[in-house]
Amino acid sequence: MPVLGKKIFYQMLRGGATKTSSHGCELPPDAQSIAQVLKSCAAARDIAKGRDIHAHILRSPDHSQNRYLANLLIDLYSKCWSLGEARAVFDRIEQPNRFSWNVIVSAYAQRGHLLEAKALLDRSPQPPSVVASTAVMVAFALNGHLDEARSLFAAIDSRDCVCWNAMIQVLVLNGENSWAKEAFNRMPCRDSFAWTTIIAMYAQAEEPDRSKAMFDSMESRDVVSWNAMLAAYAQNGLIAQSDELLLRFPHWNLVTWSIMIQALAQAGQMDRAEKFFQTLPRKDPMCSTVMISGYGISGDIQRAKRIYDQTFEPNVVTSTAMLTALAANGYLEQAELLFESILDKNVVTWTAMVAAYALNGRPCEAFCAFEMAPQKNVVSWNTVLAAYAQVGYIQESKKSFGKMPQHNLVSWNSIVTASVACGDLQEAQDMFFLMPHKNVVSWNVLIQAHAQSGHGSDTLGLFRIMDLEGVKSNDNTLVGVLSACNHIGLLRAGREYFLSMDSDRGIRPTFQHYCCVVDMLGRSGLVKDAEELLERMPFFAGSAAWNTLLSACSKAEATPKIVEEERFSLPLLGEDEDAATFVLLADIKGRVQGLESQELSKWRYTGCKPAPASKLRTKLGSV
Repeated sequence: MPVLGKKIFYQMLRGGATKTSSHGCELPPDAQSIAQVLKSCAAARDIAKGRDIHAHILRSPDHSQNRYLANLLIDLYSKCWSLGEARAVFDRIEQPNRFSWNVIVSAYAQRGHLLEAKALLDRSPQPPSVVASTAVMVAFALNGHLDEARSLFAAIDSRDCVCWNAMIQVLVLNGENSWAKEAFNRMPCRDSFAWTTIIAMYAQAEEPDRSKAMFDSMESRDVVSWNAMLAAYAQNGLIAQSDELLLRFPHWNLVTWSIMIQALAQAGQMDRAEKFFQTLPRKDPMCSTVMISGYGISGDIQRAKRIYDQTFEPNVVTSTAMLTALAANGYLEQAELLFESILDKNVVTWTAMVAAYALNGRPCEAFCAFEMAPQKNVVSWNTVLAAYAQVGYIQESKKSFGKMPQHNLVSWNSIVTASVACGDLQEAQDMFFLMPHKNVVSWNVLIQAHAQSGHGSDTLGLFRIMDLEGVKSNDNTLVGVLSACNHIGLLRAGREYFLSMDSDRGIRPTFQHYCCVVDMLGRSGLVKDAEELLERMPFFAGSAAWNTLLSACSKAEATPKIVEEERFSLPLLGEDEDAATFVLLADIKGRVQGLESQELSKWRYTGCKPAPASKLRTKLGSV
């Protein structure tokens, strides 16, 4: 605690005027000052100083039975993750009031102790307060127990806007968009928060048009709702629509700038992002953080450092972003030095350092940092879970998963991914079917694992179940499905899935999807069709795509027309030519001609690069 805070604390012991608190408790002379310091300790998570003040309260006959101070102590200990001390204070209160019950029930709920929270809620004065009930409802929902959460919600008699908004938000977080929209429609008083939650929900579901429809339906809009609509466009890469909406904005705030800067950074338009950043009325740490993250993702660490150095008194969030950028670009030592220099490290900072070690192939240091972290949240646990999986420590992954105080969707996805990474597909499938809730990532992990293992029928079976359960597939899902069709020779089905991607599922085929179909056609002996698709696809082929065609032709003992006509040369590969292409080409030409050309043979056996062929101006990447 700052020196000034200590001075105030010692001055308060000399007394002051009696005053009535906002909770209706008459406070002795210095209780008001004690209350203020307790609130400061809670905000700063300073449990050591809080315990000193608690000891003073217990020694004072005027304060030891003061319910208001006891309530503040419960709040302090719960925010410092010391539920045992919070409960001890609560149990000493002779007649807990509604505020006391709210604080202790919320404390247990927010820390993931669901059964204890529910038991306390049932013991509280009936009917339970909407505050406590909402806290328990949210806790159950966030831990995947949606049915229990909905039952708790239904049992609340006097639901206020906070309660309705909380229910809608947790439904969205659990991917239950239809239920969230139903709750929104039933909501008697829709405030701006409810509207923006639904706008954000559709944006997250990659349905910005429905976000726009909700936005247009609002009778009155504030800057929060305008920003939510801007974020809906930005998150879906619709930069032109974002620019157009900006022209209609009644006024901008720092969040507006931040959304636009982040959208441009994610789109790789760092020059435009920089221009937006330079027009800021003041260099806010939030926008600096976005710029640092953007440059970190693009690999321009020097510009990220420049932004960080120009930030006036960077806060812990900005410093953590810089740490992440350094680690992501291989500057682990500098990331460690920055970590040591951050005085007000929080759980996010510690988690970022754990992730930094894991990302740079230092799992032992990642585990040590995790153990040293004074506080851990579900993200911390998920990070160390991923670190164990990265090095193949499946047993340690399972132990960590079992020790976690609470599991969210990411936790379940991580343990399934860990099992897949360690080659235990049966374990992954068992964990998958134990999941209380699944999203598209969960399905993709298992679908792609089966596809890569050659289990085509299992892959397609899972895909059908996914469709029946109403989970919206994405481009990664279809990569697994097309790979499965390829493995088991379902050419017709594979073609149908590919051709209907855009029209039936709203998924535009990517380079990877085209490569899957090229491989499928080549393996089926339809070399002409494969080659034609490769030449007409709206992407530059390069060595990866040509390797796919040549590999398929080699296995099917077929010869592409481009090889027969001697049209294959280095310019077709662009900048990414590699040895594999010429080894495959040597195999095909050797099979057709009965021998290898001297140049290709030299590449095949020595790895020396063939001399470039004459310039070929065929453009394969035109739309």
